[in-house]
Amino acid sequence: MTNKITILGIGNMLFSDEGIGVHCIPFLQEFYADCEDIIVEDGATDGMMLSGIVEDTNHLIIIDAINAGKEPGTIIKLEGDEVPNYVGVKVSIHQLGFSEVLAVAKVRDQYPENIVMIGMQPYSLELNPGVTPQGRETAKKLIEAVKQQVEAWRKSS
Repeated sequence: MTNKITILGIGNMLFSDEGIGVHCIPFLQEFYADCEDIIVEDGATDGMMLSGIVEDTNHLIIIDAINAGKEPGTIIKLEGDEVPNYVGVKVSIHQLGFSEVLAVAKVRDQYPENIVMIGMQPYSLELNPGVTPQGRETAKKLIEAVKQQVEAWRKSS
């Protein structure tokens, strides 16, 4: 593992706010474009294909829609063991595949030292390409939460 921070947006852009993680990635790629220690990746719904990204970082931030039964637009942060890493915990439409990625990384002893999932309670998960207007507005808060996490990890190292 290298000592870097990886920001990974996951989600399905065909189901409204389920794509919020992917929606945030271009903004973060532009913001961190000159930072060699920060990798920003669009993981979409790639499931097990994300194993290399997960296993090759010390600090992982996952951005996703998190359907936790909260008020739509609520920013939710899960840390360490709170992040679902086994089959059976499903917090979004594609989470099953990503849960397997985390479980495999753990079994292979390649699990990131620090892992945080930052997400938004979706306004809609209906079949409708693109994030809702409310989701796009809330994405600003989501991006700020990611930046704050990056700064916290940078200060602690």
